[in-house]
Amino acid sequence: MYGSAVFEVTVDCLRGTYAVDQVKIVHDLGRTINPTVDRGQVEGGLAQGMGWMTMEDLQWDADGRCLSHALSTYKAPDVYFMPDDMAVQFLEPEDNPYGPLGAKAVGEPPLMYGIGVFFALRNAIKAFRPGAGLTLDAPMTPERLLLALHRG
Repeated sequence: MYGSAVFEVTVDCLRGTYAVDQVKIVHDLGRTINPTVDRGQVEGGLAQGMGWMTMEDLQWDADGRCLSHALSTYKAPDVYFMPDDMAVQFLEPEDNPYGPLGAKAVGEPPLMYGIGVFFALRNAIKAFRPGAGLTLDAPMTPERLLLALHRG
Protein backbone atom coordinates (compact mmCIF):
# COMPACT_ATOMS: atom_id res chain seq x y z
CA MET A 1 0.00 0.00 0.00
CA TYR A 2 1.28 3.43 -0.92
CA GLY A 3 -0.14 6.88 -0.49
CA SER A 4 0.52 10.50 0.23
CA ALA A 5 -1.27 13.44 1.83
CA VAL A 6 -0.71 17.18 1.45
CA PHE A 7 -2.07 19.59 4.07
CA GLU A 8 -2.73 23.31 4.02
CA VAL A 9 -3.10 24.96 7.42
CA THR A 10 -3.73 28.47 8.69
CA VAL A 11 -2.12 29.47 11.97
CA ASP A 12 -3.11 32.46 14.07
CA CYS A 13 0.36 33.38 15.33
CA LEU A 14 -0.99 35.68 18.07
CA ARG A 15 -3.33 33.19 19.73
CA GLY A 16 -1.82 29.85 18.67
CA THR A 17 -5.03 28.60 17.12
CA TYR A 18 -5.06 26.89 13.78
CA ALA A 19 -7.31 25.42 11.15
CA VAL A 20 -6.73 22.67 8.64
CA ASP A 21 -7.90 24.34 5.45
CA GLN A 22 -7.53 21.42 3.09
CA VAL A 23 -6.01 18.02 2.62
CA LYS A 24 -5.41 16.18 -0.62
CA ILE A 25 -4.79 12.42 -0.52
CA VAL A 26 -3.68 9.95 -3.13
CA HIS A 27 -4.08 6.35 -1.97
CA ASP A 28 -3.08 3.11 -3.67
CA LEU A 29 -5.49 0.41 -2.60
CA GLY A 30 -5.14 -1.98 -5.49
CA ARG A 31 -8.49 -2.92 -6.95
CA THR A 32 -11.36 -1.44 -4.95
CA ILE A 33 -14.09 -3.76 -3.75
CA ASN A 34 -16.47 -0.96 -2.73
CA PRO A 35 -15.33 2.61 -3.54
CA THR A 36 -17.71 4.26 -1.06
CA VAL A 37 -16.57 2.07 1.83
CA ASP A 38 -12.92 2.50 0.82
CA ARG A 39 -13.28 6.30 0.75
CA GLY A 40 -14.88 6.17 4.20
CA GLN A 41 -11.98 4.08 5.49
CA VAL A 42 -9.44 6.61 4.19
CA GLU A 43 -11.35 9.57 5.62
CA GLY A 44 -11.86 7.83 8.96
CA GLY A 45 -8.19 6.87 9.19
CA LEU A 46 -7.24 10.45 8.36
CA ALA A 47 -9.51 11.79 11.14
CA GLN A 48 -7.98 9.39 13.63
CA GLY A 49 -4.44 10.28 12.56
CA MET A 50 -5.09 14.02 12.66
CA GLY A 51 -6.57 13.69 16.13
CA TRP A 52 -3.60 11.61 17.26
CA MET A 53 -1.17 14.31 16.08
CA THR A 54 -3.06 17.44 17.21
CA MET A 55 -5.41 16.87 20.13
CA GLU A 56 -5.26 13.45 21.79
CA ASP A 57 -2.99 14.47 24.66
CA LEU A 58 -2.79 11.63 27.16
CA GLN A 59 -1.78 12.69 30.68
CA TRP A 60 -0.55 10.43 33.50
CA ASP A 61 -0.10 10.99 37.23
CA ALA A 62 3.04 10.11 39.22
CA ASP A 63 1.68 6.61 39.93
CA GLY A 64 1.11 5.88 36.23
CA ARG A 65 -2.67 6.31 36.27
CA CYS A 66 -4.20 7.84 33.18
CA LEU A 67 -5.71 11.24 33.98
CA SER A 68 -7.29 11.70 30.55
CA HIS A 69 -9.66 8.74 30.69
CA ALA A 70 -12.96 10.34 29.69
CA LEU A 71 -14.30 12.77 27.08
CA SER A 72 -14.26 15.48 29.76
CA THR A 73 -10.46 15.18 30.02
CA TYR A 74 -9.57 13.79 26.59
CA LYS A 75 -10.43 15.56 23.36
CA ALA A 76 -11.28 13.25 20.46
CA PRO A 77 -11.86 14.38 16.87
CA ASP A 78 -15.40 15.13 15.80
CA VAL A 79 -17.07 16.08 12.52
CA TYR A 80 -16.20 19.78 12.97
CA PHE A 81 -12.51 18.93 13.29
CA MET A 82 -12.13 17.78 9.69
CA PRO A 83 -11.31 20.23 6.89
CA ASP A 84 -14.16 21.26 4.62
CA ASP A 85 -11.91 20.85 1.58
CA MET A 86 -10.82 17.22 1.49
CA ALA A 87 -10.09 15.23 -1.66
CA VAL A 88 -9.29 11.53 -1.85
CA GLN A 89 -8.04 10.12 -5.12
CA PHE A 90 -7.43 6.41 -5.65
CA LEU A 91 -4.65 5.38 -7.99
CA GLU A 92 -5.64 3.47 -11.07
CA PRO A 93 -6.35 -0.11 -10.04
CA GLU A 94 -3.43 -2.47 -10.18
CA ASP A 95 -4.31 -5.97 -9.08
CA ASN A 96 -2.67 -7.14 -5.90
CA PRO A 97 -2.14 -10.89 -6.34
CA TYR A 98 -2.07 -11.41 -2.56
CA GLY A 99 -5.24 -9.55 -1.57
CA PRO A 100 -8.93 -10.45 -1.85
CA LEU A 101 -10.16 -9.63 -5.37
CA GLY A 102 -6.91 -7.73 -6.01
CA ALA A 103 -7.36 -5.28 -3.10
CA LYS A 104 -4.71 -3.83 -0.78
CA ALA A 105 -4.96 -2.43 2.75
CA VAL A 106 -7.31 0.50 3.21
CA GLY A 107 -8.44 0.36 6.87
CA GLU A 108 -5.42 1.20 9.04
CA PRO A 109 -2.74 2.71 6.74
CA PRO A 110 -4.54 6.08 6.27
CA LEU A 111 -4.00 6.75 9.99
CA MET A 112 -0.43 7.64 9.05
CA TYR A 113 -1.57 10.44 6.73
CA GLY A 114 -2.44 12.41 9.87
CA ILE A 115 1.26 12.87 10.60
CA GLY A 116 1.28 15.38 7.75
CA VAL A 117 -0.78 17.92 9.71
CA PHE A 118 1.83 17.89 12.49
CA PHE A 119 4.58 18.79 10.02
CA ALA A 120 2.43 21.40 8.26
CA LEU A 121 1.97 23.12 11.63
CA ARG A 122 5.72 22.88 12.32
CA ASN A 123 6.42 24.47 8.94
CA ALA A 124 4.05 27.32 9.81
CA ILE A 125 5.91 27.86 13.10
CA LYS A 126 9.23 27.91 11.24
CA ALA A 127 7.84 30.43 8.75
CA PHE A 128 6.85 32.71 11.65
CA ARG A 129 10.04 32.05 13.67
CA PRO A 130 12.89 31.03 11.37
CA GLY A 131 15.52 29.14 13.29
CA ALA A 132 13.07 28.01 15.97
CA GLY A 133 14.44 24.96 17.73
CA LEU A 134 11.47 22.62 17.58
CA THR A 135 11.18 19.23 19.19
CA LEU A 136 9.11 16.33 17.90
CA ASP A 137 6.55 16.76 20.65
CA ALA A 138 3.15 15.45 19.62
CA PRO A 139 0.32 16.11 19.77
CA MET A 140 0.61 19.67 18.48
CA THR A 141 -2.10 21.13 20.67
CA PRO A 142 -2.88 24.85 20.39
CA GLU A 143 -1.06 25.34 23.70
CA ARG A 144 2.11 23.69 22.42
CA LEU A 145 1.87 25.60 19.16
CA LEU A 146 1.51 28.91 20.99
CA LEU A 147 4.56 28.16 23.16
CA ALA A 148 6.58 27.21 20.08
CA LEU A 149 5.59 30.47 18.36
CA HIS A 150 6.65 32.70 21.27
CA ARG A 151 9.32 30.76 23.16
CA GLY A 152 12.28 33.03 23.95
